[in-house]
Amino acid sequence: MSNKSSFHKLISTVRQNDFFQNKCGEKTLTVPKWLAEAAEKEGVNFSQLLQFALRERLGINKRSKNTACLS
Repeated sequence: MSNKSSFHKLISTVRQNDFFQNKCGEKTLTVPKWLAEAAEKEGVNFSQLLQFALRERLGINKRSKNTACLS
């Protein structure tokens, strides 16, 4: 089984109730220093960008009511 399909299977097994509890979790993100500096200079919100990218990658509706963690 590929990593992509394993990841999608993992996400699909998460209980729907958990999705709607609006709880936020912390993750550590590692990017090259030059990229982090360029993004910070432009005022990029790393958390928001990662959430949008993950939703798009996983095909999760961007208009979901579960946006409590977006800043």
